[in-house]
Amino acid sequence: IGRAYNALAGCAFSADELLEYDGYEMKASEIVDRIEAGREEGLKKGKEEGLKEGIEKGIEKGIEKGIEKGIEKGIEKERRVIARSLLSKNLPLDVIATCTGLSEAELSTLRKS
Repeated sequence: IGRAYNALAGCAFSADELLEYDGYEMKASEIVDRIEAGREEGLKKGKEEGLKEGIEKGIEKGIEKGIEKGIEKGIEKERRVIARSLLSKNLPLDVIATCTGLSEAELSTLRKS
């Protein structure tokens, strides 16, 4: 410990050198603060962009699913319209079921309605 103390004692700094060191320390502190601020700003911007992109993709998927469901409902409605037409012509249920893809139970319900 004594040798370390003596080594440090030999490294005496002048007042000007200490002020200069303090200036470097302040500059380093400012640089660290700027880096941290930039990192936080980058994270915030990244989150905002990610959220925006996620919302856009979600809307796009929702629209696609809505279109698919609408098409499916339209096809189902058309099957029933065709089935009613074939039922009115007194075709056998098994033939109508084959042509429309509806079950005989569904056709019986349509016939009653």
